[in-house]
Amino acid sequence: MTASLALYLFWASFVVLTGYWAADFAKKNIRTLVLGTGLALLVAALAVRGTIIAYLPLTDKFESFCTFSTMTFGVLLYFSYRVREGVAGRIYRLSLFAMGYAFMIAAALFPKDITYPPPLMITAWYVVHVPLAFLAYALCTSAGAAALQRMKATAALDQADIDALVGKNILWGFIIFSITMVFGG
Repeated sequence: MTASLALYLFWASFVVLTGYWAADFAKKNIRTLVLGTGLALLVAALAVRGTIIAYLPLTDKFESFCTFSTMTFGVLLYFSYRVREGVAGRIYRLSLFAMGYAFMIAAALFPKDITYPPPLMITAWYVVHVPLAFLAYALCTSAGAAALQRMKATAALDQADIDALVGKNILWGFIIFSITMVFGG
């Protein structure tokens, strides 16, 4: 495998995910397909980079920002399936997507050379610490996006369900982040 394959996959995911801005206004199946395809391509790009360095691909800014984008898109995809439309409304979806997309744009600005991990990063703890930390950040970002959706919700049922979504995201984000701090320490 080559680094150029990883870059092709990254740029392919970028193009597909750019289409999500329009796909969000389409039916749920279409936007889910676009988001899922873009996420799969991004995961594949990171997997190729990981195969090349024979380690978790989180050794530079490009890979780190891509990983946060991956976690954010993954959380969005998960909650798009798990909660009903009034709760995971357009404000929620586009706010959460915008954060992941912004980090993808930022990742595109960094050098994309293959970087091997320094010896201090080659531990079992690092492999658990970093991805879980990014998942915790994505869950907290999801809570913020849900809070924005809550400001626009009019039905009492939607408001209560959004409040529950915010609470679950913050709770799980805090728990996962606490665990990552133990692993990182």
